[in-house]
Amino acid sequence: MDEVQNIPDFQRLIDSLFIKPNVDVYVTGSNAFLLSGELATLLTGRYVEINLLPLQFSEYYDFIIKKSPNLSKNEILANFIHFGGIPECQKQLTINEKQADLFAESILRTIVEKDIFQRLKITNKHDFNKIMDFVFDAVGSYVSPRSISDTLRSNGTIVDKQTVAKYLDAMNEAYLIYKVPRYEIKGKGLLQTLNKYYVVDPCFAKVRLKKAVLRDRSHWLENMVYLELVRRNKDVFIGKRNNYEVDFVVVDAQGYTSYYQVA
Repeated sequence: MDEVQNIPDFQRLIDSLFIKPNVDVYVTGSNAFLLSGELATLLTGRYVEINLLPLQFSEYYDFIIKKSPNLSKNEILANFIHFGGIPECQKQLTINEKQADLFAESILRTIVEKDIFQRLKITNKHDFNKIMDFVFDAVGSYVSPRSISDTLRSNGTIVDKQTVAKYLDAMNEAYLIYKVPRYEIKGKGLLQTLNKYYVVDPCFAKVRLKKAVLRDRSHWLENMVYLELVRRNKDVFIGKRNNYEVDFVVVDAQGYTSYYQVA
């Protein structure tokens, strides 16, 4: 069953199928709402959730090297950071970059319209787009709803911090961005202020901000490393100890903790 979150009371249908013999149910959807609320309650302990991400670098490398065997690994890495890992975008790139950008824009527009505006009935699209642009442009930087609200206010756009928080949560639930909290290494606890946000694929920032992400390659490299760590591990945090910081604190499925610095 594909995109079932668009069907009213879909969770009751799924629950009724579960009691039938010899039935496997596969449910797909494009936002976190799919497994929130009543569905999670009805199916507690009876489902396995699998989150999908764009291509990782090893998959992207295998894809590109077959078409362009003379490219070095560094050149392919630079292209990956610039163009991202959405498979169909790579197909469109075989036509030209403009075609790939148009496709990325259509994906982004669909996510924002269907999974955010329609679901949450957001009417002030102008303010939402301003906040989305801010987050895309601040990848790898510490931000908070208050800091975003203050920055927008200084540029003539007044949005209160509660609305900013609501819009950030909406983008997070639509898997458009990923919120990464800070972890106090010494105190072994999560800090409530200042998080970092990473974008699910750099192609969205490229077409939204109308500039090459390679101009800020250090932060987009950090974005790529974050997504790779998410694929491989259980939990990923931003590390803090007194006045010192480390890019990522990672806890794997076995409970081991590792530290990563991206440079």
